[in-house]
Amino acid sequence: QGFINFNFKIKGDIMKIISIYSRKGGCGKTTISFHLCKNLDNSFYLTNDDDGGEIVIEKLGPNKASVIKNKIPKTMDYLIYDGGGFVDDISLKFLLNSNSIIIPSNLENRSLRSARKVISELIENHRVNADKIIVVINRYKEHPKSEEEKAIVKSIFPEIKNIIYIRDTKLLENMINDNLNFDDFKGKYPLYKTFTTKLEQEFNLLIDLIK
Repeated sequence: QGFINFNFKIKGDIMKIISIYSRKGGCGKTTISFHLCKNLDNSFYLTNDDDGGEIVIEKLGPNKASVIKNKIPKTMDYLIYDGGGFVDDISLKFLLNSNSIIIPSNLENRSLRSARKVISELIENHRVNADKIIVVINRYKEHPKSEEEKAIVKSIFPEIKNIIYIRDTKLLENMINDNLNFDDFKGKYPLYKTFTTKLEQEFNLLIDLIK
């Protein structure tokens, strides 16, 4: 079956569906979605708009996004779904048909508990394979307790084999404001090239899991 309001089938028209999902705001969900779209070839960004839950698809090209409402491109390699809040029918359909589900969090207790609850519901209530789930710890600050913190995170998500850490930096937001991927940002701001390259290496760990 196709998605609600969609005129395409899940299999065939797209290669992979990637869902980024969180019930808690401020954990970097949209930031991850943007950078996946900008750094994966032939990818499209999808979310529900604020006007009645209508499906909106965007191609994040060089001239900002071009909006495609209820009209699906004939082919795409990646469909990136930016979903949040409580699971509704549309969100659940995306999550259950995703090739990868990214659950972002930070190291605050509330954020970690929220991520833990979502993962438990997906695995226990909806029988989602844990291998499809990737936990991304955002705004990670390196300091002497970092290895201890990583051990704590692993204990919270013992069934999740893929846990990615992306450090705390404004560069990811700056790239969104400039509508640039990593390579273009390094070309435009050569002074940040070294740090941007290190950040790109962290983010590429996530991209490699998705490809």
